[in-house]
Amino acid sequence: TEARRLIQALTEAADRDPRLVIDQLAAIRNCPHAIAAMGRALAHGERKHGATGPSANQTAQDHAERAMSHAAVAFSRPEERDDETGELHATHAACRWALFREVSR
Repeated sequence: TEARRLIQALTEAADRDPRLVIDQLAAIRNCPHAIAAMGRALAHGERKHGATGPSANQTAQDHAERAMSHAAVAFSRPEERDDETGELHATHAACRWALFREVSR
């Protein structure tokens, strides 16, 4: 199943870099609903556009601009949701900032 595949990937990642996985699990423990929403939004983007991470040929600037656009909507209309995903614009802003970070490492 998908869950087993992801758990296996997480286990393999823990073997390579335990601190990274511990930090990821702390994020899930502290913000489970936000992290799940980000996962859904990122998965939607991956299905629609292919890879959404650093290999997607988008620059840090591209991600920052989209993050600010989503953040502006979230600030002015906090409950408004993205038409395609049904997730809050704040979720999409958080995803774009996360992708910004991945590209900027």
